[in-house]
Amino acid sequence: MKDEEKKAVAAGPRNGFQLKFEASQLRPNATASLTARHPFNATGDGRISITNRMPDTYKRVSRCVSYCLQLADADAWHGLTVVLTTRLTPKERTALGWAVMRSLPPEQVVAVAETVLPDGTSAPIAPLVNNMNEAAFWADMAEPEALEAYCLASFNAMPSSRQAAFLDYVKSEQAA
Repeated sequence: MKDEEKKAVAAGPRNGFQLKFEASQLRPNATASLTARHPFNATGDGRISITNRMPDTYKRVSRCVSYCLQLADADAWHGLTVVLTTRLTPKERTALGWAVMRSLPPEQVVAVAETVLPDGTSAPIAPLVNNMNEAAFWADMAEPEALEAYCLASFNAMPSSRQAAFLDYVKSEQAA
């Protein structure tokens, strides 16, 4: 070993020499043979170039994302939606959305989801006249999933005696 190699090994893995040295001892030219056989190595000089194998569609999408980041306005981001829908599959867009959402803190995830998701009905509001009128008003606008969720949650929150009375009422309404 040369003097500078000994100094680098003594300095420890901070500079990465020790790890590279140990890997090269496993098999002669280990790093060179790995890069030569790597599927993305199209340059032939030991460098890995993924862009040489990247589909044109992905290059166009990444360019559009770069433009949107540079322009930083709503019109650019709305245009990106069209590009993503046109160029990427639903699975690719889902994976991209997942990665972006995972990069955000929880409160921003909620804010983005509320902005993106279509307006639906939220929880029933405080009654203006009485609970039954307000519940009927809300139920006319609610999505079926929301209706079922609130119905089940309300039923489960009732005392047993009220649950029995409610079931009797529902059964008598069905018979009528």
